[in-house]
Amino acid sequence: MAALSSALKLEAGHPEWMFNLAVLALRFNRRKVAEQQLSELKKMRRVELAGKLTVTLGGYDEALVRLFERKEFEFTQALVSNDAKVLERFLSDDYSFSGFNRTSSREREIKRSSLLFPGAEFESITPRSIKVRQLDEEVFVTGEMTVHTIRGAQPMCGRFSYERVYRYEQKRWQIVSERIEPLYKKSIDCDSTSNYVKQLQAENRRSKGN
Repeated sequence: MAALSSALKLEAGHPEWMFNLAVLALRFNRRKVAEQQLSELKKMRRVELAGKLTVTLGGYDEALVRLFERKEFEFTQALVSNDAKVLERFLSDDYSFSGFNRTSSREREIKRSSLLFPGAEFESITPRSIKVRQLDEEVFVTGEMTVHTIRGAQPMCGRFSYERVYRYEQKRWQIVSERIEPLYKKSIDCDSTSNYVKQLQAENRRSKGN
């Protein structure tokens, strides 16, 4: 990539170099660089190369969606089983979190998650309506999740919307932030999300009091 970029600065106007630079950029998850080369090829009216690159970009986007659908499933499974070791692979050093149980200890954040509170255990988390969009070097994954937990013998359930932001760092995609919000008005076949959150908040207050 460095060699091709330098060559194009010294001697611009080589469409084959632009195409090759774009393909290499996608291998390093640099979609913005590929888009710039596509724009230049279109300006030069190099229809054949622009068409090939458009198809390549489409294939990249489809592969990205499949990758993050798989990652969301793996992340959910690790969250349900409270597997901190697997979760660590997803989370970067600058991981920030804005969930219900914000703590100063990153390890505790990971293990407790945003929805797990003392006395409750995950039964299942079901993600749905997953959407993926890329902006520069970050990927935004949005969706909904239905959470089923058990506290004593009492089942508790809720539905939440979420957004996770991934960044390509240290040769892998990692979560750099996460936002989860309750969907109060969407009913599910268990306790309501509103009641779930009220009990969660009450439990947090009791924990702080102790």
